[in-house]
Amino acid sequence: MPKTATVTVRLDPKVKHEAQKVLDKLGITTSQAVTMYFNQISAEKGLPFRAHIPNVETALIMQDALAGKKPAYGKRC
Repeated sequence: MPKTATVTVRLDPKVKHEAQKVLDKLGITTSQAVTMYFNQISAEKGLPFRAHIPNVETALIMQDALAGKKPAYGKRC
């Protein structure tokens, strides 16, 4: 089947650059990587990794981490 569909994606330039370095080491193009990703989605009838909504505790920890806050948990007595 000829490849005629086009996908346009907007993403952070740093993410693109870092991913491209990995793909270059693997010897595959971005187009090949996206094709592989879409093939896996089709084969698995879902994302090829676990995607879930975190519980409240995890969401708060992630929010704090993204804000640069030091964790208030895990202190040793």
